[in-house]
Parts: sequence; structure tokens; C-alpha cells
Amino acid sequence: MMPLIVLKNVRRRFGKQVVLKGVNLSLPRSGLFAIVGPSGSGKSTLLNIVSGLDTGYEGSYYFDGRLLSNASDAKRSNIRLKRIGYIFQDFRLLDLESSIANVSLPLDAVSYTKNGLRNRRARDLLNYVGLSNKENQRVNTLSGGEKQRVAIARALANDPDLILADEPTGALDEKNASEVFSLLKKISAKKLVIVVTHDYASIKEIADSVISILDGEISIEEQANENDLGAFNATVDIKKDKVKSSLSLSLLIRHAFNIMKAKRLRTSISISSIAMGLLGLGLSTYVSNSIETEVSNAFSSLLPANSFVMSPLQSNQSPISNIYSAPEETVKNIASSYGEVKDYGVTYLSDWENMFKDKNEAWVYRGETEIEIPSFTIRNMAEYLWLDDYEDNVYYPELPEVMENDSIVLGLPYQSMFNLCYGLQILRTYESLGDYIKNHGLSLILGLARYEWGYEDEQIFNVVAVTQTKSIKVFHTNHRWSDFLFEESMRFPSSDTSEVPVMKPWTLNKVYYLEAYKDITELFITLRKDESLSSYVFERTSFNENGEKGELLPRAYVFMCDKNSIPFSLIEEISEDESISSRLLTTSGSYASIASSLLRGFTRKFFISDNEAKLDEVIDSYSDVDIEESLLDFEIPEGVYDGNYLKAMTGGVLFSSLNGEVKYGRKPEGIEECCISSSLLKTFSLNSLMYLTGEIDSSSSGSRLTREFSTGTLKIVGVVEENKNTVYVNGDWTIDYFRDVFGMSSFYLEPTGAIFNVKGNQPVDSLVSKLVRKYPDYKFDNPSFALMKSLSSTMSYVKVVLLSFSAVSLLISILLFVITMIIAVNENWKEAEMMYVIGISRRDISKSFFLQAFLYGGGALLTSCAAIVFLELVVHRYVSLSFSSQAGFVISLEPLLFMSILLFAVLLFFGIFLNYAIQKSRFGEKEKNG
Repeated sequence: MMPLIVLKNVRRRFGKQVVLKGVNLSLPRSGLFAIVGPSGSGKSTLLNIVSGLDTGYEGSYYFDGRLLSNASDAKRSNIRLKRIGYIFQDFRLLDLESSIANVSLPLDAVSYTKNGLRNRRARDLLNYVGLSNKENQRVNTLSGGEKQRVAIARALANDPDLILADEPTGALDEKNASEVFSLLKKISAKKLVIVVTHDYASIKEIADSVISILDGEISIEEQANENDLGAFNATVDIKKDKVKSSLSLSLLIRHAFNIMKAKRLRTSISISSIAMGLLGLGLSTYVSNSIETEVSNAFSSLLPANSFVMSPLQSNQSPISNIYSAPEETVKNIASSYGEVKDYGVTYLSDWENMFKDKNEAWVYRGETEIEIPSFTIRNMAEYLWLDDYEDNVYYPELPEVMENDSIVLGLPYQSMFNLCYGLQILRTYESLGDYIKNHGLSLILGLARYEWGYEDEQIFNVVAVTQTKSIKVFHTNHRWSDFLFEESMRFPSSDTSEVPVMKPWTLNKVYYLEAYKDITELFITLRKDESLSSYVFERTSFNENGEKGELLPRAYVFMCDKNSIPFSLIEEISEDESISSRLLTTSGSYASIASSLLRGFTRKFFISDNEAKLDEVIDSYSDVDIEESLLDFEIPEGVYDGNYLKAMTGGVLFSSLNGEVKYGRKPEGIEECCISSSLLKTFSLNSLMYLTGEIDSSSSGSRLTREFSTGTLKIVGVVEENKNTVYVNGDWTIDYFRDVFGMSSFYLEPTGAIFNVKGNQPVDSLVSKLVRKYPDYKFDNPSFALMKSLSSTMSYVKVVLLSFSAVSLLISILLFVITMIIAVNENWKEAEMMYVIGISRRDISKSFFLQAFLYGGGALLTSCAAIVFLELVVHRYVSLSFSSQAGFVISLEPLLFMSILLFAVLLFFGIFLNYAIQKSRFGEKEKNG
């Protein structure tokens, strides 16, 4: 059989020193051959010649019958990669990768085989060398012996013909050295293994031959050692089907990323430093090309000069805090003090369904038979109605004049009545049911249970009459009947204050309410003007507590709280000044005006249109959105106007109180009428309806944001000459409409300020100065003054400073990038040498370093782009807020483009330089004369 290695008269000299003198050597295709000799004798030189690393010799070297002397660097690398396995004294592994990733490295370079099969072969090899439990462990956490076994597994990965081991036990203790020699002996059963070592005593016991080098000449000592039969048998054969070997891009990127991740601090500092340089260039471009446009656009929509804004000194505080029910005595006194109030009552705001989750149902008996009343629960009792509010209903058998606390009047929809009569086996009519009640009586049993509390109870009620209703209702003559039911009869504790901690889950949240004789809106207006009631909040009852016509009950909960809002009485007082023509109240939940930033509009989503269907489209767009997209603006149909404070001033719609005469029609009366500006006549017309929708609440679940919208209408009764899109309403509209039409909670509608309009051309600044002196606890801002101040502070020195900073940014970026990459290349040069020695092409080594540079540069570019976009947004917002500009935010592409071009140029230069350096590098020749 043809020998694998043949050297004929090989001579190697370095300058005048001759290291090898006419070496002739022939080695078979298997067996373990040791090269020994003193330091400097030429052992490593001979190994470098055999591996194809050293070509500066005289004579001939044949590898498997092929003359290797004249082969190109690329062909010799390909032979090392596919047919030679190399084992180093210092392991030469990718320390930041796992064991399996290191073993798979040469497989990736030569084969298109799927990762799964390559990894399977790598696992087999790791198992063969005794590291089956270390496959996913990072190499830098392994012991020296374990690292060398990983190196052996890597050397075997591509099923080479020749294994070269350069001092493989030099860095190991005696035990690990013995295990490595044992492995090499097993491998030599089927492959040629050449070991360079100083450990003559150990190697002679296992080597087939010992080749000694002395004074450049070799002598061969045959040994009588038998080959071990434990050679590696693969379960997976990997096809070396890459004609031109190359590492996959994914492997190179992963390795570059792992290097960066392992050096997090330096990576962060380097990326930040490079990003700062890029950012300087981007800022200079932005300042030169875009900021002037931002400022000039800011003047397109300014607020009128004849208005000023009032707000609390501490405007960042919540207007409402520490909320709890007003005590009964207080509510009773309010009820007796105002003729508009019919009486006061009490209700319990509890989660009834969860409170009695084990049993919550009602039934009546006919004999021994239970007749369930579907949909009847404790909530029907809690939300009972005053019987005297519904005296016009028809009751069967009759309307009771007096009721005991254990009696009720039952309101039943037709189907519920039908089912009950069917169960009682009587005629299916309300009259028949009334006769049954009159002649036999009817007891309703309410069954409740919450077993984890040890609670189970049945409450029995005497049904004295029934009436037809749209849903199941309970009526009683006692206006505070629920107090008897829950606290006296059912004996549940209650709390009407947030100051006392609720220690038991069954404690009921108790709140008192007022009921007006007629519509409660007028009562709200009356109560809020009473200075003695300024610490109270009057909250309209829930939209779910409806009367028979689907209208809200004329009830208002009475709460006490701490307020940072402005008292109505004070706003009324200021409004009476002869210089002031009108006002518009601002609140946290409806309308806002920030004088210092010139923003004015609705605090949440708000739209108007002449077409209800178009508003429905807008509601559908904004009702359920991804939280990440919640700040984005969707395209709205033509004819729909946005009233949000970010849009109202530019193309949207402003709301204001009247400050002048109406050109056509009349002034609005009440909360459901308005006037419009002449600019809105293109969409609306006099005496037409305007449709409105506003966001009144929102909630999030997971990644979704759900907005709750409410809708209403305004009748247009007048037109005002004005070129801005403006709707004119009465001064308290932002509170009354949102509460009574939209159903927003009063807690969001406490006045946080007011926009006052000044009559004619009267000077605003003198009036503001007078009010500041008179009311030192509040702020009074003139928007015109704020505009000039903001303009001056915005433009002062910004351009000069940024341009000076950016003058050196180009040099800094290039310098920092080059320094960073020089450090990275130096740190990883041993990896480059290792890759070259095992046969990885110079091209792939260059790509490995270049990808590190690319990731550094890419990270810096992304960081600087994000920073420049953020700064653009900050500048845009600042200018917009300062000058009331509502132009949409558009990212300026010039800075991003210039930064990208700069980085591309630097990467291109670095890539060319790096490739040149790698191609010219003399890898693996440090120990030529070793």
C-alpha cells in the first residue's frame, strides 16, 4: 500500500542555520509515530512541513502521492482542513463557544450537511473522547485535560487521514497526559498519528516508531507496541461536499456576537464611543438642514393673543386624591338644604358575582317544587329602585301604599313572567300572576353562598306586587332599603371611608347618593357653586343603572376627597371681571390648555364629523390597538376632525367659548348646542347636527390597549367669523357634556384650570398681572408672552454649539473605530492562527474579523440613529409645544443617510486593510526552528 507521507532529501535552513539535513522519511497510513529531540532540534519544523504550513524547504514532500511543495496556499489549507487534523499544545479552541460548536467548526467549513447531522457527529466524537456530558459547556469553563480532548475531537471531525499533535501533553498533568496518549493510541489504529513530544518515556510505550532528531538528522527506533482496537466508529458520515471550503455566515456572526457579549463592558463603551462620533455628524446635518424648518413651521398656528390660562401652582399633582363616601349626616343635610333634591339613599358598590360565586340565585316554591327565576341575583336587590319614582307603572294586583322591609315589588320582563306562571301552573299573564299573589301569596327565596368564608344563607322576601319591565327589577318604598337588607338582615359589615383599612373581604363598600326630582344636571350646577361643598365630588350613577326609558337615574353619589383642583366659586368670581367675556373650563379628563407650551385641545382621543358612520370607522381604528402602536395616529376619513391636544391646532379642531358676536344664527344654549367657525362651514351647515366621539376610559390586557369611546351630538345654531377650525360651546361644556352625555366620571372632570377670553383689544398682560397679585396661589399665563420667551430660548446658541461639536465627529468616529478593531484583532489573533492551521481559509478568517467590525459598527449606527431620531423627536416636540405647531413628526433622513455612508466607508476601508493583512500574514511560523 502506498505510504501516506514521503519526504525525500528535505532540507530546511533559516539563514545560515541548517535545521533539517536531507531528511528522508516514509510513513504508512496508520500507526502512531513520535518525533522527539531536544528543544530547537527541528521537531516543530518537521511537523510544519508535513502539515503544509512551511514551504520554504528544499527537496520533495509527497502527501498521499501528491507533491505538496508546489501547491498553492489555498490548496494546502484545503488539504489540512479535509485530510489533516491538528492538535496544539495550548489547545487553540474558540474559548467563548461550546464544546460541540468547536468540534462542529471544521464540519461547517467542508459540508452542506444539515446542522442536526453535523451536531450528531460532533456529539459522537465528544462521547468518544469522554465528554458526553460537556457538549454544551463553554470551553473556557473546562479543565486543561477536557480542553485537549475537545481539541482531539475537533481534529477527528472531518475524518482526516493524518493527525498531527504538537506537544499535546505539554500543558497537562500526568493523569491527563496519560489519557491523551491513550486516546491518540486508539486513533492510530485506523489513522496515521504523528506526535511531537519531549516525553520520551511515555511515548515509547505506545508508539509504533520513535523518530529522533539530532543536529538536523533523524534516526528511527522501531517499537513492539500493539495497536489499540478502540478506534472511533462514526454513526454519521459527513460528506465533504463543499468544493470551495468556507464557514457559514451564521456561524461567523454567532461567534462574533459571542465575543462581543463576553466583553460586554468594552463592547458597550466602544459602541457608545463610536456612536457619539456618528451622532455628531448626524446632529450637524440635522441642525443645518432641518431645525430651521421646524422653527419656521412652528409659526403656522398660534393662539389668539386675547386670552390667558389659569392653573394651580402645583399643576403636576393629581386633582383628586383620598376618595371616600361622604357620611350619611352630611348627605342628609345636603338633601334637606336644596329643594331640587327629592331624598337621599344608599348603595353598596361591590363585586356581587365574585362575592357569592358559589351560589347566587333566586326561586319561588309551588308546593315542594322550586321554580327558579333565571337571571335574578343579589345584584337585582342591590340595584333596587324607589317605588315612588315609578307610580305610573301598572302593578298587579295593585300598587302597595306601605311596604315592610321583607316585602318587595318585582319587575319582570314578559318571558320571565311567562316562565314563572308556567311553573305556578296558572294563566300566563301579569293579571293572573297578580291574582295568585293576592290569593296565595308569593315568597321569593334568594340563595347565597361563599364556601371559603363559611357563608351560606337564604333570604326570604314577600312579593306583594309585580309589574312589567324590560329587565328584572326590584322596587321598594324605603329609600334606604339596601341598608336594611345588607347590614341588618344579612349582617354584612360596611365601610364608607378609604381612611379605615378594609380588613375582611366581605366588607361592603358603602356610598350615599342624592336623587333629584327632575334631571340632575341642574342640581350639579347648583351644588358646585356652593363654596361650602368645594371638598365634595358629585358623581353621576353608573350608566348601567337605567330606568325604564333607558335614561340615567337622576342620582348622584356624594364623595369626599382631597382636591388640588380650582374651586368653581373662584372661577365664577374671576369670570365676573368686566374685562373678561367668556371662559372654558379645563380638566384632566376632557379639555386642557398648557400656556407654557401653547397646547390646547382634548386630553384623550376626540373626533367630530358630519357623518356618524365615519366616526364609527375611527372608533374601530382606535378602540383595540397594540400598546406599542397606541401613540401612533391612524389615517382618519375626510370630513373627520381630530380634537386631541396634539392635533387640534393644525388641521384638527379647537373648542372654545364665545368671545364676540355670532355672524349667523344665535349663541348656544345648554350643553347640546354649539356654534362653529366660518372655516368649518365647508363641512357643516347651520342647524345641522355635529357628531362627536370621545375616549372616556382605557385599559390594557397583555400587549393590547382597549379604549372606551362614547358618542353624542351637537346642534349647530350659529356661525362665527374665524379662519381656524373652531367649535364654540358654553363655558362649562367640557364638564357637563362629558359627564351627562359621554358618561365620564366626575373624578376626571374637576376643574384643573380655565381659559379666559378678554373683551375686545383690552391689554391681557395688565389683567394677568392684577390676577397674579390677587390670587398668588394660582398661575396666570399669557400665551403670547410664552411664545416669545420660548422662541428666544429655543434658538439661542443651539446651532453654534452643535456645529462646533460636529466639526470633529468624523475624525473621532474613524479613530475610535480603528482603535476598537485593532484591540479586537490583537485579542483574537491566536484564534486566527488556529483557524489557519486547521485549514480554514484566509478569506473566512478575514470575514470573521470583519463581522466583528460590522457588529460594532452596526450597533453604533443603530444607537446613533436611535439617538438622532429621539433628538429629532425631542426638538420637534419642544418646538411644537413651544410654538403650538401641530405638524406631524417626520424623521429627517439626511442625518441617517450621512451616518450610514460614513460607517460604510470606514467599514470598506477596514475590510480592505484587514484582508490585505490576513493574506500577507505568515500564520503558524512562530516556531519555525522549534
